Amino acid sequence: MIWTEIADIKEKSKIRGRDIKRFRAQLDSYQKTIKLIESRINQMASYLRTRGKIANTQKIDETLDQIFSYKYETLEDTLSYIKELWKMTDNYLGATLARFGEMGAESTRNSIGSLRLITTVGVIAGILGYLGRDSLPTLTPIGGAFFALLLAVTWVVNELVSLYYSRKNYALKKDESLKLLP
Repeated sequence: MIWTEIADIKEKSKIRGRDIKRFRAQLDSYQKTIKLIESRINQMASYLRTRGKIANTQKIDETLDQIFSYKYETLEDTLSYIKELWKMTDNYLGATLARFGEMGAESTRNSIGSLRLITTVGVIAGILGYLGRDSLPTLTPIGGAFFALLLAVTWVVNELVSLYYSRKNYALKKDESLKLLP
């Protein structure tokens, strides 16, 4: 069930930037569950050893001994299979989490890049404004209003850029080596 839910997330072709955190939180929740179940599976080894000791110490005729040995070997094989299956599930989740980490970093890089552009344009505009003057500027009501307007426009542009990147679709790369198990 967990594998299928992870696959449902991972098999999406595109994910919006604003949904990255939600899916990441869901995957983190699955990781917590996987680690808890993995710990319980690892505890089965001691149960298996106890089963083996009981099967060896009981005085049972040869026919029953073969039956119990078969059940013991089946239990051991099943435990090995479950451990391997669980390891694959953990690896699958790890690969998915890594990709979501990459998408989050990409979204952050894009936002930082846009902020850098806004800051650069503002600094260049300020420098060009000072180069054309003969004296230092003084604060006037019109200058204060212009500065407030400039701050407001910068804030709006930043919000629009953030909104754009939160709505942008990020492609999930398909990993053909990990497929749903039968």
